[in-house]
Amino acid sequence: MKKYTKWSVMSVLWLVNPIYFVGCSEEYEFTFGQEDMLVLVDEFNDDVWVYEGEEQTFEIKFTLEQQEGETASLNIGEIFSSAHACEQRSFLAEAAACVTNTDLPLEGVATILDYETKEVIQAEIAVTGSLSVTGYDLDNAQLDLFHDNGSFSFMDYYETEGIELVLESAVW
Repeated sequence: MKKYTKWSVMSVLWLVNPIYFVGCSEEYEFTFGQEDMLVLVDEFNDDVWVYEGEEQTFEIKFTLEQQEGETASLNIGEIFSSAHACEQRSFLAEAAACVTNTDLPLEGVATILDYETKEVIQAEIAVTGSLSVTGYDLDNAQLDLFHDNGSFSFMDYYETEGIELVLESAVW
């Protein structure tokens, strides 16, 4: 009888879980949409990014556009986790269990030039990735682009109003 009572109590607690009633129940509205993110991508394409290597400085230019069709549903994390060498875990406190992310899948090319001579180091490297915004406002973004030999990572920090991406890493 003790075992039956234990299972009954656990079942009732599972069915009447307060997270169903209070977790993520506040309704917020997004202050941006897909068009706003695409404008940000266009501005990104217009910029020239400078990367200072150990012995040489590079200029990187990107031409990115929104992915179309089935390719857009591809999760970059799934590619790397398929090797069974990577793992991702998230530990969220109950109060912070609702994290809102908006992703815009991207594809395009990157061209790397010598900063001084403007000589092309690598032309039209095919890249895929996404522009990710955390929250309901367009003020906290991350842009990650992947290619066969590495990646490019850009972050936005809260110190500025709006989005101001900073090149954090470049590997090619």
